Amino acid sequence: MRSWRRDLGIGTAASGALYHYGVFREALLMRTTINLDEALLDEAQRITGLTERTALVRESLRALIERESARRLARLSGSEPQVKPIPRRRS
Repeated sequence: MRSWRRDLGIGTAASGALYHYGVFREALLMRTTINLDEALLDEAQRITGLTERTALVRESLRALIERESARRLARLSGSEPQVKPIPRRRS
């Protein structure tokens, strides 16, 4: 018997949330194999409390992106001399 979910390309992720054609929470999922330093992984799990390795890697990538985005933004400071001052609320 065919499932209507399979016919529509809808499945269930391990967490029980629905995804459509591999799209989960507006992000494309990709399975990959990576080599991780076991000591780094253990330390990250201890510090964050995350036990699932997939969640740990996902959060690590988010933290890296956030840090590097902040660095890029800091490097831009003062690089647009023609920009008008931005009005700010005075408190």
